[in-house]
Amino acid sequence: MKRIWLIVLILLIISVGVAQSVVTPKIISVSAPQMTSGDQGTVTVNVQNIGDVTGSIDVSVSCDKYISQSGSPTRVTISPSQIVPVYVNVFGSATQNVDINCVATARDYNNANMVSTKAFTWAINTIVICTPGQKYCNGNTVQQCNSQGSQWVDVEVCPNGCMGGQCTEPEKGIFDNNGILTIILFVIALVLIYIAFISTVKKKHKK
Repeated sequence: MKRIWLIVLILLIISVGVAQSVVTPKIISVSAPQMTSGDQGTVTVNVQNIGDVTGSIDVSVSCDKYISQSGSPTRVTISPSQIVPVYVNVFGSATQNVDINCVATARDYNNANMVSTKAFTWAINTIVICTPGQKYCNGNTVQQCNSQGSQWVDVEVCPNGCMGGQCTEPEKGIFDNNGILTIILFVIALVLIYIAFISTVKKKHKK
């Protein structure tokens, strides 16, 4: 009988030990270099397995705006007490220089409840492509460089074409307001010349 109880006790100890063997991820640190908008970057997440068995851990990065992870979470296999640098590829796109809030997450692949997170701030710089305030013609549209020098913004559509960063005036024909005025003045001038000529001729005849 004692042997039976001894066997049962051993089995209980073994079962408890097996039940307590878990993978426990812990994020030690996060390194995120300064990134330029429109570029791909890499976040380095140092993860330790503080559990007592080797297991697979998924590592991901999420941000409140502008940055998104490229592809699925990065999966690594980590032994107990081992610290592994995990490289997560991300893509950033912003229209102004900003500091954004991000969170790195390390999760046991087989047990979603075993998770570790670490918040960090990431700086994104925009690419300078133009001089702020500068104007430019894109076809028949006037575009102006924004205050960060990172983007061309539509300002005005020109019905008569665009040149030198501004709308061009319509071509003026002889029958527009200025053209008519020119013709009238020209006719008046001819009449005055004719009158003067006739007056001169008459004076000569009288003599």
